Amino acid sequence: MLLDIIITHYNEPFETGKKLLDSIQMQRGVSRDDFRVVIVNDGIENKISDYCLNDYTFHLENVAIPHAGVSAARNYGIDNSTARWVMFCDFDDMFASIYALRNIITLLDTEDYDILWSPFYVENFANNSTHDYMVRLQGLNLIWVHSRVYRREMLNRENMRFDERLFYAEDSAFNAILNEIVPHNRVGKIIAEAPLYLWCYRENSATTNPENLLKNALCFITRNESVVEEFTRRGIDERAMVGRMFWDAFCAAHKDGASAEDIAAIEDRFRPLVGKYRATFDKVKKVEMDMVKAAALKGVKGNITGKESMEQWLQRLEGRRIV
Repeated sequence: MLLDIIITHYNEPFETGKKLLDSIQMQRGVSRDDFRVVIVNDGIENKISDYCLNDYTFHLENVAIPHAGVSAARNYGIDNSTARWVMFCDFDDMFASIYALRNIITLLDTEDYDILWSPFYVENFANNSTHDYMVRLQGLNLIWVHSRVYRREMLNRENMRFDERLFYAEDSAFNAILNEIVPHNRVGKIIAEAPLYLWCYRENSATTNPENLLKNALCFITRNESVVEEFTRRGIDERAMVGRMFWDAFCAAHKDGASAEDIAAIEDRFRPLVGKYRATFDKVKKVEMDMVKAAALKGVKGNITGKESMEQWLQRLEGRRIV
């Protein structure tokens, strides 16, 4: 088997994922013996009925694990894969081309690459009241696992798995580490006549639900901490990543409209990391600091309040007199 397509499912109704499975059923120009679909249900009580899957003719496994989050579900998929390559799909997405798997699988006999990637579409609702939307093209980035395939032997060799503490931004942590340990000449682009994958907008998902804003902000601090810890463990220079950790937290705590309760929760979560990584933060090179600051500010939806500088904020968290 060349490719295992690992689809994680939590508690979404079957109809949510039907378009993904239908898009796989419609694939052309590829042998059904070259790929397998593995649905990993996150929670035994959430398992999709096998009856719903009877009409699909490709190799399909439907397994369930005790509820432990998306990272654990993906790790189960990797650990139980027997294919040369693995890729990950969200249950509510779909392949955007009937030749997507043909374009992927024809490259999987290569020994030249450990990661292959393709541009993909992202569905963005620009106006939720009228459900107008636009589809924008994504290229190579360190955020998404979608439309990427990973050599399983490389993941095992490098002991690469998703951090199971993370329920949000786990994919960006995974890719940030791989970006440092996989040589760039081992990462190849899949050339296709059109993008292969569509990330679909879904209201009240983990990403889009406004009630998750604080939960996601706290998880993103853990995400950055996880990457820094892994960089340190692997002997990778962690200074720029520490800079990103600090600026992401600063932006979250100074976002216009954030409630006092949310700010307090973010600062309480980040305060121990100030003491642990302040000396490293002070050593970040200016060019790297400018880059990570710009990236952190770009990632903020809304404005940043100008009440205090980064240095004033850190001194306040450290309990020092602000100068």
